[in-house]
Amino acid sequence: MPSRRDFLKLAGSVLGGGVCLSVLPFSLVPGARAGSGAPMPNGYAFYRIFSTGEQLPGAGKAHYLSGLVKLNDNHQIIFHAGDEPDSQQDGLGVGYYEYTMDFSGGEPMIADKRKVIREGDELADGKKAVKVGLADHNNQGSVAVRLRTHDERTESVYLNSSRTGFRKIVGYNVPTPTGNSRYAPSLSNFDLYDGDNLLMVAHHYEKEGYNAAEGLFHLPGPAANAPGGLLLEAGNLLPGSNSSVAKLGLTQGGGADGAWVIQAHTQELPPTVPLAAGAAVQQGSAIITGSVNNPSPEGLSLMAASADTYLSQALQAGGVVRGSINYGPRMGTDGRVAAVVHETADHLKLYHGGDLIVSTGDRTPTGRTITGLGGPAPGPDGLLYYVGCSADQEELLVSNGETTASLLATGGSLLSPGGAELLTIAFGSAKDQVDSEGRLVFIGEFADQTLAVILGIPV
Repeated sequence: MPSRRDFLKLAGSVLGGGVCLSVLPFSLVPGARAGSGAPMPNGYAFYRIFSTGEQLPGAGKAHYLSGLVKLNDNHQIIFHAGDEPDSQQDGLGVGYYEYTMDFSGGEPMIADKRKVIREGDELADGKKAVKVGLADHNNQGSVAVRLRTHDERTESVYLNSSRTGFRKIVGYNVPTPTGNSRYAPSLSNFDLYDGDNLLMVAHHYEKEGYNAAEGLFHLPGPAANAPGGLLLEAGNLLPGSNSSVAKLGLTQGGGADGAWVIQAHTQELPPTVPLAAGAAVQQGSAIITGSVNNPSPEGLSLMAASADTYLSQALQAGGVVRGSINYGPRMGTDGRVAAVVHETADHLKLYHGGDLIVSTGDRTPTGRTITGLGGPAPGPDGLLYYVGCSADQEELLVSNGETTASLLATGGSLLSPGGAELLTIAFGSAKDQVDSEGRLVFIGEFADQTLAVILGIPV
């Protein structure tokens, strides 16, 4: 394995990384679908911002990077990293780190870097964080993180609003916005968006000792001056169907007019007559949308549902996408939802705002047949970014619904001639990986066994 000195020599001098200025030519995917037709970028330059083996701000050297890396409109990149194994007796010291970029010059520069939070840190209330889980940030620079402190057996959600210090906002036995229930120990995923608004999936109970129900809660930020509420709950009916919500999955908010989206697992309502021997209630999946401004059953809509889920004639005629939802949906600021749908186990389709963008079996602009799709990332002006996988390569692609371009492919050197080969493009596993100017971030895996935060900038 190359030494760290050899790696840095190969990496070049730009931000400890390098730039790839030779982008692939844009071309149409055969059978391209109708879409927004928004202008496409002329190309992309890619920069290696941070790599494993380098010093983390306020911590040790990075031993690993997860796929959780995000970029906001305040030019801040937040990423999830673990220290070297020997830096903590019980394993990696896990934390989140933030790099603020300066895009005012010809090449991006690191203007600031800091530790957001790491296991072992002391919080503003004097408690010690012993387990750091999911985190999210917004365009104001606020950060929410799910963590467990040294004196708690369950996790809570802490919010650091505009760098004023982490404070607990959600946790076991804390009252929910409904006023008549409290949060159970199980907190799931959440989304922090502008104004410190928080969408969160969590279990809650009306009386301790009774079964807890799972719900989607809206917790408005300090500036909203609103009580929040319960938007959706397990057991609610699926709009226009004979199925109900069984379990809630990934969620995202911040769309136009308070729009939000969530992935849900569903089950058919019990029949009025007994099931035949060996028969079972039908289970499925769905994508549900709504608005925090209309938190009522009438405000819910169905974007997608499993093929065998019964839908009313109105929904069947309304263009609801049919297929299994195994990946979390993503929503752009315009409220349009992007999602990968499994028609079968091997046949996937990517939709954006109800329009079909690409399917497995289509060809990329470089001529490779797509056999798999990563999670989508909505960008500015209706553009959609995603990874298309073929038998021997991964490609980072962008589409405006009419034209698709290949921005980057594995198998070559991202840094400079003779540099480490790019093996994996870890893109689409987190939301907010593309900002309003079309800049993007992802984690790259390289043949020299390093992982790196990669920044892409349209040129």
